[in-house]
Amino acid sequence: MDLTTEVELAVAITNGAVAAATIILALIAYKTLREGKEQLRVLSDQTAIQRSQQDPWPRIHSFSFKGNQLLASLENRGSGRARKLGVESWFYPTIFQPTDDKGRSIKLTQQMLDDYKKKDRKVKGRFIEKERTKLTLTHGEFGRPSSVVSFLLSQLKGDSLLEPGNSLDFRLQTEEPLFKIDFDKDRFEVVKFAELRKILTANGFQFVSLWFRIICKDSVDRPVDGESVRFIVDLQAHGTLQEAMQEGHKPSLYIVDAHEVEKEVGWLDAGIYRTERSLENLPPELRAKFEKKSKSRFWSIYRRHP
Repeated sequence: MDLTTEVELAVAITNGAVAAATIILALIAYKTLREGKEQLRVLSDQTAIQRSQQDPWPRIHSFSFKGNQLLASLENRGSGRARKLGVESWFYPTIFQPTDDKGRSIKLTQQMLDDYKKKDRKVKGRFIEKERTKLTLTHGEFGRPSSVVSFLLSQLKGDSLLEPGNSLDFRLQTEEPLFKIDFDKDRFEVVKFAELRKILTANGFQFVSLWFRIICKDSVDRPVDGESVRFIVDLQAHGTLQEAMQEGHKPSLYIVDAHEVEKEVGWLDAGIYRTERSLENLPPELRAKFEKKSKSRFWSIYRRHP
């Protein structure tokens, strides 16, 4: 074996050793990463368990409407105080898809409708929520369904608090639920049911799926979801939310000081509700800073939508 061959062999062995070492290091790094992720998961689970032992847990005893006015009886079955209690509401334009006895979609003819009427039978079918539908509003702009939190007030104490183990009757500060339509990132419209009914009817929909979720904040301003209620409204037959529930559609069960919003506005954009932190929990030097920077932007948005 000449010198050149020996050098080439040595280089090949060296390259092989480097490749093997690289593979070993990659495997070690991968194992370390997996172990780190597992430790993080365990830590997250432990934190969630500890948090759950201190969380409020709002449960629904009753949920009904008088006209369009919401009345709810709630119990806090958690161990922490439920603060800033509210109802997150949103909607989906909905269509009714007729089906046969086997649940397959069919096209309903006038003759079939007449037969159903003669036999006094209801048309079988399912409601399909059109989540991504663009709506045309009266001023010609396009909007999409969004969500909003309307604040609840205790009928006994007049605040939005529910202590652990307590049950209280609540009403909305806005009297009836609100529904939000987004135009773009910064512009939206908040409407009551009567206006929503007009908008959806003008867009060719006969039905709407309405969702309501009890929501609150814990002691450090983290959002805690409660139970949800959902029902279908026939926009032609139902003039109020009370009529819709009685029909037999079963219910399926930037930093801003939200306290000022509760008193002045009575509702809050759902995205802001979930991300805001109360200024009262901040150190004084940060509180002044955030008050100056955040309030002007926040109120400029909300005062455009009284």
